[in-house]
Amino acid sequence: MALATQLPARLAAGDTTFTAGVGEVAITPDVKMTNHYTTHKPFGVVHDPLHVRALVIGDGATRGALLVWDLLDAGNSAVARAREEIERVTGIPASQVIINATHTHCWIIPTAAAVATWACRATR
Repeated sequence: MALATQLPARLAAGDTTFTAGVGEVAITPDVKMTNHYTTHKPFGVVHDPLHVRALVIGDGATRGALLVWDLLDAGNSAVARAREEIERVTGIPASQVIINATHTHCWIIPTAAAVATWACRATR
């Protein structure tokens, strides 16, 4: 994400055109859903809520996004789908979107479409 690496030098040179925003979407599963990953029983309780969080930064010409989702991984198909949807809805180029997973073992493995929808909501 070139914007993030160029920003300190641009600010030091007096370029003050900078925007930033954050977003969050709750993705905690219903406690009645089956935990297919570990117990194969309903979750029963929620220990901590799960989210997709986004930081969007811009310099007046380019925007980029950093997403963190509370999921087991950031599989290639889910990441690609999320980047495409973010670009379609927000105009942030897919190449300017970084996605990271927190590696929780307490959630279902969602479809790429669900992940794309959550990611897009968090970046709006």
